[in-house]
Amino acid sequence: MAIDWISTLQEQAEFAKQIADDVAHTLEIADLNTAQAARLYRVVEQGAAGGSSP
Repeated sequence: MAIDWISTLQEQAEFAKQIADDVAHTLEIADLNTAQAARLYRVVEQGAAGGSSP
């Protein structure tokens, strides 16, 4: 079965945009604690490594 690379890349682009929006909103939280920031970092790293969901 052939892989539809255009569709796959579009899905990954949408995922990256969603994560970027989530990060921006999370960083606006005034009382963001260290544990929350660390979890956010792990989610971003997982996405950068090719994860498909947070």
